Parts: sequence; C-alpha cells; structure tokens
Amino acid sequence: EIERRLCRSCGLVRVESCPSKQAFRCLSLDLIQMNHPHFSSVNLVNLLGSSYGGKPTEEIDGLVCDRCSLEASLRRALLDSGASIFAARACHRFAALLEAHAAGARLPDMEGLEALRPVAAPPCVLKRRSHVRSFRIRVAPRIFTFHMRRLIFGPFGFIKVSNPVRYPEILNDLGLSAGYGLCSVMSHLGHATEGHFITHRVWQRGKPLVE
Repeated sequence: EIERRLCRSCGLVRVESCPSKQAFRCLSLDLIQMNHPHFSSVNLVNLLGSSYGGKPTEEIDGLVCDRCSLEASLRRALLDSGASIFAARACHRFAALLEAHAAGARLPDMEGLEALRPVAAPPCVLKRRSHVRSFRIRVAPRIFTFHMRRLIFGPFGFIKVSNPVRYPEILNDLGLSAGYGLCSVMSHLGHATEGHFITHRVWQRGKPLVE
C-alpha cells in the first residue's frame, strides 16, 4: 500500500511506501462515503477503487509540511542574518536545501532540519498545514480481508448502515498480477448495539463439510 500526502499550501507531495509502515492484511471501507440511498446495494469493486485507487480520499489538518517549515525557517534566519553570523550560515544551508529540492532532492524532515541548523542560529519554524491524503495498493497480501465499516454516529448514538454489498466470486479488478477467489463472508445480523455474527464459507465439492 502506498500513502500519498499533498500539502494544500505549497503543493509538496510526500509518498510513504516503506514496507514496514505500509504493510497491511485488512482494508477497511466506509459504506457511507458512497452516499447511496438506504438499502441500495453497494459494489465492492467500485468502493475499493474509490478508497484505495489513488484518488484523494480525505483531508487532514495539522500535518507538518517540510517545505513550508523550511521556507519559514529561512525567512526567520534572514531577519537575523545581518546581526548574527550563525543566522547567516543557517540562511546559506536552508537556501541550499531549497535549491537541491528544486533539482529533485528530497527535503529533510524537521528533525533533520534541526540537525543542520547552527547551534546559535534562530530556532526552526514548524508549520502545520492542511493535507490531502490518498492510498493506492501496490502489493496485496496473499489473503485479502475487507472490513465494511457500517457504523455512523447519529443524533441519538451509533447507527448501522444496512446497505447490501455486492461482490464477485473472483476479484481481479485491482490492477494486480493475480486475482482473488472468495473464501468466506462474515455478516452481522442485528442493530448497532446488538446482534449476531454469522460466517458463510465457500465449500468445494469433494471436501468434508466439517474439518
């Protein structure tokens, strides 16, 4: 899974594709985002594409933007560069980082920026911005599990979204090299605060009903 974040202020794009951070076994899908009328069916393939197909899915406020922080830190250092040699050195280093980034280099995060700042230079400026985040599946696990989030918070507590979900027996529309065959479905019968879970498992002819 690849996570992509776009800063709305400066347009900086951060792509997180580290396997240890982005590995997954289960994907959660929000039924409410499709804006379907009550009891109308929802297509799993369309829902999966809208959530994890690389399109912007959510806006997050308060994330640190490395470019906005670097530019603000440069402006802060420029104010003191006439009276402090350390601030002037910070200006030189920060400007070099922006030039390298314009040429394709990756910007350091705030921890790396603080490490490059001269000790007596003005402190770095932390800038939090609004970001748009999207996800795309790059390598899927051997066993794919989908979790349908059906609970929403209403005026009197949680409400269960009861729209039925249509899914194919073979799922091969993910843009991956291999498809997935349906093995089992776990359903919840009841309301938001009570009910029972029932599991239906695919039975292959020739195998015993109980293993």
